[in-house]
Amino acid sequence: MVKNAEKIAVSYIRFSSPQQATGDSLRRQAEWSKGWAKANGYRLAENLTFLDAGVSAFKGANKDTGQLKIILDLVKAGKIPSGSALLVERLDRLSREEIPEALELLLGLLRNGITVATAEGVFNRESVKEIGNIITAIAFIARGNNESKAKSDRVGAAWKRKKAEANKGPITAKGPAWLKLEGGAWKVLEGPAATVKRIFRLTVNGLGKRAIVKLLNREGVKPIGRAGSWHFSYVSKILSNKAVIGEYQPHTGRAGNRQPVGQPVEGYYPAIIEAKIFFAAQQAQQARRNARGRVSASCHNLFSGLLYTPDGASLTYVQKDKHQIVDSRAMRGEKGIPYLAFAYKPVETALLAITGELKPVEDDGGLSEALQALQGQQADISKRLAEVTAAIAAGRGLAALIPAAERLEDEQGKVEKEIADLQGKLASRQADTLTDTQALIEQLEQAKGEALLELREALRGAFRQLISRITANIYKPDPDDYWLRECDLTVKYRSGAVRSVRIMTRKNAVRYIGVSCLDPAGRIDQSSAMPLYRNPAFIDG
Repeated sequence: MVKNAEKIAVSYIRFSSPQQATGDSLRRQAEWSKGWAKANGYRLAENLTFLDAGVSAFKGANKDTGQLKIILDLVKAGKIPSGSALLVERLDRLSREEIPEALELLLGLLRNGITVATAEGVFNRESVKEIGNIITAIAFIARGNNESKAKSDRVGAAWKRKKAEANKGPITAKGPAWLKLEGGAWKVLEGPAATVKRIFRLTVNGLGKRAIVKLLNREGVKPIGRAGSWHFSYVSKILSNKAVIGEYQPHTGRAGNRQPVGQPVEGYYPAIIEAKIFFAAQQAQQARRNARGRVSASCHNLFSGLLYTPDGASLTYVQKDKHQIVDSRAMRGEKGIPYLAFAYKPVETALLAITGELKPVEDDGGLSEALQALQGQQADISKRLAEVTAAIAAGRGLAALIPAAERLEDEQGKVEKEIADLQGKLASRQADTLTDTQALIEQLEQAKGEALLELREALRGAFRQLISRITANIYKPDPDDYWLRECDLTVKYRSGAVRSVRIMTRKNAVRYIGVSCLDPAGRIDQSSAMPLYRNPAFIDG
């Protein structure tokens, strides 16, 4: 990387708050490095300038995961050779750990032949042979550690004070955008609160955040907060903000580097969303992330991620001159897979029809809202437990953290048991979801414009809850009949119900046949077939 004969200087800049990047700290440290290198005959290597912005040195984060770790690895590998200088404005930029750890870091660099140059003094293998220089280094290290420790103690004391005050009532007029502090109490702002509730409802129903943003902007819904329009980041913020269920989470740090401190205070805000709805929304978002494929913004395909061929390949929705479904392998041009597309609209019509005709006793709608909520809550507890466990491992606030971890483990056990119980009773609770889905299907004929988009998005989410898999066997029954296509659809609902339908198309004409069983090839058993929908325009033969 560098020539050993050169006197190379490596610059290391660190500050604990990202906001300092826009202030004087970055400029000052960079100019000091340039000035020292020039004055002492070193070449400041442009490709060896390292910056830890917003990274703390109090617990050694810069050494463990920051840019300083890269420097130490390069020194160890000899890519920053002996005789080079590490330029750092002050020793506490390098480390603010306890004296033994910080001193070991410094001495390790010196043992590898690296000169550590600071505005407070220059340290190398020769200079530290004098006890006065070692004492000076220890004094600088101790000063930085004491400053960080005092700051940590102040934050801890402030948190305890805030928690005590928060349990008594509002401690500041600043709150979420759907609330306003009046007369020492929080008042719910009905307009913004109604929009927040709608965002959660749309999310639980399967609408993605980007689609929600487009919908709100198209409808001209007044944005919450200072922005002039709705943005993806703000909808994400709303959906993850537990203030909607009444929790207040104290933080430390400034904007851009805020970190939660302590446990949340429940009941601090008036809840505008039920906890089960909040956690159901978290689960719905996770389900979207796990779903295969990407749904069009206009929600053309109501069954994205559910359609498969009999041998398990996914079916892709294509929108060219016609809306069709086709084997994804054929789309990729895989050898031996014919490109045999089938019109999407008849498929949608058939699936809407058979779902609309199911009786609640036979199918109860898939994953219930309660199960979604518990699964979201389980993920939230796991995340909080991991954070507390990491804090315990770092030795921070053990007296408070260990009981907190025990409480979270108890909560985790209870939630896991509730999930198991609900999964065991899943079939008995799916009727409500089916009823809601059938109501949405009935509304399709009347909906137009943005209302239609919202309705289709809601249906797409409902189908993911109702249906586990749709198999579509597309084929040409008669090689001599160019226009004839057939598609045998089999729908497996999460309740265990199965419905099948054959769709026959010839040009723009369609015929549907309902069935009760399939043959070994996955096609409809003609002996069980019965007319389901007759289309006079369909011409046999």
